[in-house]
Amino acid sequence: MNEDEPRELSLAEIDVLSMQAIDQIMARLPVRDYRTPKADDDSSSHILEFGQGGRFEVIYDREGRPVDFRADRVRFELLASRIVVTGASSRRFD
Repeated sequence: MNEDEPRELSLAEIDVLSMQAIDQIMARLPVRDYRTPKADDDSSSHILEFGQGGRFEVIYDREGRPVDFRADRVRFELLASRIVVTGASSRRFD
């Protein structure tokens, strides 16, 4: 495999990353990209939504530090030393 080609990552590979690394994941072609208002406990989220119901969410504590994430119907790829999240149904045409 050419190191310039994207490599799909499993959810298990994402799960072992530090929260700071998860916070740096970039989105490719999200339908929506937004941050939620602070909740009663001062937590908040950064949400990326994709077609076909795909969703990636990073949850932050009251100090704004990433503490957890949720992923549903998305795909992760390692591309040029960056992790990219896309909708699971996204197709590459290269």
